[in-house]
Amino acid sequence: MEISTSAQLEFFLWCLLAGVTAGVLYDLLRISRKMIKTHNTAVIIEDIIFLAGAAALSFFVAFVKNSSELRWYQFFGNIAGFAVYKVIAKDTLVDLGIKLLNIITKIFLWMVKIILFPVVVLCKIFRKPFMIVVWYVRKNAKKITLKANTRLKITKNVLFRRKK
Repeated sequence: MEISTSAQLEFFLWCLLAGVTAGVLYDLLRISRKMIKTHNTAVIIEDIIFLAGAAALSFFVAFVKNSSELRWYQFFGNIAGFAVYKVIAKDTLVDLGIKLLNIITKIFLWMVKIILFPVVVLCKIFRKPFMIVVWYVRKNAKKITLKANTRLKITKNVLFRRKK
């Protein structure tokens, strides 16, 4: 089936966009790797999943924009879009993403401190009375266990006396 040059150019531009999208997704993956240290096996699995997703994106573009026909320039467009994004963006998105996540984390921790402030104050207020109660219970628990042990020994002696 013959397609016009303008349709091929449009398809190529969509392939470039798919390559740029894959670049952005890979940078998001890099952000997650820098924020959370992962094992080498996990990195390999993440890369395989990314490649599968990038391939699915490429085939989706071919399915929607080119009647499911694969062309050689589609793969060139995907690679070129990815490369152009990497040259233009470099590590800018990754650095911005890490800074943004650090800011969000600090805000979240600040909000948690504000929310837990009344609990901390109550714990400080009730700590001394609670410690006094714990001390008293421990002191009496020793006496109770001693009495129980002596009663248990007496009971054992009575129940398991050997008859002569």
